[in-house]
Amino acid sequence: MRRALVLILTLCLLTFGCGWWLDHLQQRTAETYLDRLYHIRQLIVEGDLETAASEQAAFHVQWQHDAHWLNYLLDHHHTRDVESSIRHLSTALLAQDRIHALLATDELTDALEEVSQRDVAIWENIM
Repeated sequence: MRRALVLILTLCLLTFGCGWWLDHLQQRTAETYLDRLYHIRQLIVEGDLETAASEQAAFHVQWQHDAHWLNYLLDHHHTRDVESSIRHLSTALLAQDRIHALLATDELTDALEEVSQRDVAIWENIM
């Protein structure tokens, strides 16, 4: 009986600990992308669309790598929303359209914030 209780408690702690760690990893990854996106947005505001386009390309390559393992933690539509927003930003930067590029960064910010805050234990997520 005692061995079973220790096993149950150990497995519960391990499961909850791994779940917390994965949630934290997901949130930290999305926040890292938000920081990089803020830098790209600043380049767009300053009018340096060439540098913003190269930064966005590197951003996109890294996202495609991370999206594979994030799909294990998230619903696929969250990662697809981010991918779609990245493509909108890429198109706007290639067209040298600052207004649409800024709108695309807003759209991408919303998608990344959804990834970041999806599983956070706040009142609106619990309800």
